[in-house]
Formats: sequence, structure tokens, C-alpha cells
Amino acid sequence: MFLFKKSVSWGIFAALAWCLCLSPSAEAAWLWSPESNDWTNVKDIARDTPEEQFSVAKGYFDNQDMGRAEAEFEKVIRVYPNSKWAAEAQFHIGLIEESKGDVSKAAAAFKALVDKYPYSERLNDAVEHEYELAEAMMGGKKSKFLGMEIMPAQDLAADLYRHIVRTAPYGPYGVLAQYRLGDAEMAFGNFDEARRAYQAVIDEYPNSEYAPKAKYKIAQVTYDTALSEQYHGERTEEALQKFEGFKRAYPESAMQFEADDAIKELREKQAQSVYDVAVFYDKIEKYKSARMYYAQVAQGFPETMFAREARKRIEAIDAFDADPEAAGRDKILGLIPTKPPVRTSKEIIKGEEEGKVKKPADAPKPKFLGIF
Repeated sequence: MFLFKKSVSWGIFAALAWCLCLSPSAEAAWLWSPESNDWTNVKDIARDTPEEQFSVAKGYFDNQDMGRAEAEFEKVIRVYPNSKWAAEAQFHIGLIEESKGDVSKAAAAFKALVDKYPYSERLNDAVEHEYELAEAMMGGKKSKFLGMEIMPAQDLAADLYRHIVRTAPYGPYGVLAQYRLGDAEMAFGNFDEARRAYQAVIDEYPNSEYAPKAKYKIAQVTYDTALSEQYHGERTEEALQKFEGFKRAYPESAMQFEADDAIKELREKQAQSVYDVAVFYDKIEKYKSARMYYAQVAQGFPETMFAREARKRIEAIDAFDADPEAAGRDKILGLIPTKPPVRTSKEIIKGEEEGKVKKPADAPKPKFLGIF
């Protein structure tokens, strides 16, 4: 009799508790679970099936109650991790974080989907969002800290590109991610890493439209490396060879003109290095040695602005040799030219605008900050 009354009392208690969870105050309701021998917050209880639980979460999502929707989607993942609805829930969590503008959390959500559910129907969609997020970060979008956008996210962009290349190398965004990884490393000044990334485009995607662009970028990286070094004679020569190799390999490329401009600048740099030696000897009145180096500039780099200046100086030195008294030492020294202005690589090497990379025709439409 006692056991019967006890069971009845527990039944009444459970019924009352269930009524409470259906009431407006359900947010704070707790239930006793005989299975776990503990109290459970109603908010932590999932529906009986993953589809039902996903439907509840999706309802909040559609009504723009993103905080509650994310909590309900997380229940799907926690309680039914092996169901197809778990991947759907993970994808929608990424969308929610994306809608909040939190690129780092959104990236983590989409990466988790790709890593945990590689056979999901949402795989390509998740990769697409990874790529779009990486592009936004390269464009200046910042990560959030304590709700404020204060942390640069370019390094996270490089990680996303690497993740795409590693997990979906031959998907619609594989070659794009590999190419943009090179751009990201180049923007950071990681020239060796950039060269490797661009070379991977050529090696892994030789028939892609990005292969010639990558070959051009390798030449540009080589030259940028030369500029970053105090002595860059060998690097300059290597960069010249890279640009000339690009022109031979891709004679129909639209970047032929850009390569020509780069070659012109590199030739100016080479001429300048010899011209500087000539000026040094000129200033210490070693005119014979100065004339020899001026002649190297004039003959070896005839198309450069340094060659024009060198020819003028050769004429002045020859005039001095022919009639030292008429020309006068002071006049000769006064004729020593200053360095002609040299254009920078930014003025000559146009390149492609960062962040404006053409997508393949079969690539899906971007859904950055989109809603399912």
C-alpha cells in the first residue's frame, strides 16, 4: 500500500512538473529523471527524434530568434550526433554566427561540419561559406572579441584556405583556395610560403586558368623578395628569368603586358646597380674607371633611363680627356648626374586586384551572410 501511494504521489508530481514546462514559466522548469536519478532543466531536454528537434530549432531560426535557435540546434548535435540532422544543425549554427558578423565563430562552425560530417549533403555549401568568409577577412573583416570587431582576421583567412585545400582540393573552390593562399602569404610578407602556394597551383591544377596567373605571381614574389634584401643582384636576375619564362610559357596570356612592365623595371634596377659604381668612381675623379662602368650601362642596358644619363657622362669625360684645360675639373665634377627616378613595382607591375578573383562558371552562388 505504501509503495502504491508513493508511486501515485510521484506520478502526480511528474504530471504537475510537465504542466509547469508547458506554462509560460517553462524557461525555469526542472524535471526529475528516474533514469539519471537527477533533476534536468526542461531547456536541456531534446525532442524524441532528431527531425523533431531540428524542426523546433528551425522554427526559431525562421522567426529570427537566433539565440534560442542556436541552443536548439546544439541539442540536435549533442543528443543525435550521428543523424543527418546533426550536419544540418551544424550548418545552421554557422549561418547564425555569420548573421551576427562573427567571422571567427562562423568559420569554426563550417570547419566543424566539414571535419565531422565529410559525407554530408551540406559539405559543398560549408566549403563555399568557408571561402566567402576567407575572402571577407582578406577584405578587412575583423574577428570579434567580447562582441567587438577589434582583431584582424587575415591569418584566419589563410587557415581557411588551407583547410579547403586539405579537405576539398578538387571541389569547386580547391584551386581558388590554393591560389588565394598564395595571395594571403604574399600579403603577410611570407614570400617563401607564397611561392610554394603558387607552385602548388601549377603542379596540382596545370590546366586551370589560374596556372598562368600563379606562374606570373611566382615571378612577382621573386622580385618582391629581391626588393626586401640589401643586395638583390641574384634575386633580380632570378626574377627576370621567371618573368621571361612566364612569357614563353603563356604567350597568349593577358598578363603579357604586365610581365613586360616588370621586366623593364628589373632591367632598370640592373642598370642602376652598375650606374652607381660608375658614379662612385666619377666622384673620386677616377674617370677612366667611371667611363668603363658608364659604358657597361650604355651598352648592356641601352633602353633604360640610366643608359641615357651614362651616355651624357661619357661625352663629358671624353671632352675632358680631349681638352682638360677647356673643360676644367670643376666643370666635370659639376656635371655628375643625380640618379634618375626609378618607378616602383606598384607603379609598373599592375597585377590583379586582391580579393577580385574570378570564380569558375560551375561554382555555386555565394551565400555569405545568407539565410537558408
